[in-house]
Amino acid sequence: MRLRFEGPIWYWRGPAPYHFVTVPPAEAAAIAEVAPVVTYGWGMIPVAVTIGATRVTTSL
Repeated sequence: MRLRFEGPIWYWRGPAPYHFVTVPPAEAAAIAEVAPVVTYGWGMIPVAVTIGATRVTTSL
């Protein structure tokens, strides 16, 4: 599955800080449909994210 969207990056300062982009509703619904098949535990969904020329693997 490939999704493309834009949004502001926001920062969460918790005990382990992270940067996030909120997934828009339509894309979130598409992710929810495949989540049960692709999760590798605890509901984590592996993703590869590209921002500009930088590519990162992480999870949702």
